[in-house]
Amino acid sequence: MRQILIVALLLGLAGCGDNLSDVRQFVQTTQDAYRPKPEPLPEIPEFSHIPYTANVVRSPFVEPVPELIEVQIAQRKDCLTPNPTRLRHPLESFALDDIKMRGTLGDNNRLFGLVQANDGNIYQVQLNDYLGLFHGRVVSVTPRKILLEEMVPEGDGCWAKRTNKIELISG
Repeated sequence: MRQILIVALLLGLAGCGDNLSDVRQFVQTTQDAYRPKPEPLPEIPEFSHIPYTANVVRSPFVEPVPELIEVQIAQRKDCLTPNPTRLRHPLESFALDDIKMRGTLGDNNRLFGLVQANDGNIYQVQLNDYLGLFHGRVVSVTPRKILLEEMVPEGDGCWAKRTNKIELISG
């Protein structure tokens, strides 16, 4: 009985051999048949180099030079033009729509206008001060409005005068 047990054990061990070639072949053919194929890469357009020539256009790394159009017009024409050498008031960098009248300050002899710009600051203006983008000179300050005389370009190098006003806004 002992011999039968040994023979059965040897036959069992002999059956555990490495004969898996047909299984390996099946796995390989299945993998080859169902392997996903990637889409082809899109064609990359050819790069065309455009040389940068700083002498043709303004360099993007340098601040632009302020234009001197008013000075050139004043030298070129003999007509009404603003004074290009006049010192600019801080309110001349705001459009009149961005300036609100908030009140007045003073007495009957001298009245100052109080205006607020878009930057949130309150400014005090008086006669002959300038404000707005069109060389607006204050010609009158009343408790309800500030009258301006502006100089508007006509397009041919000359300027025309026009009147404008900033009225008091309550609130």
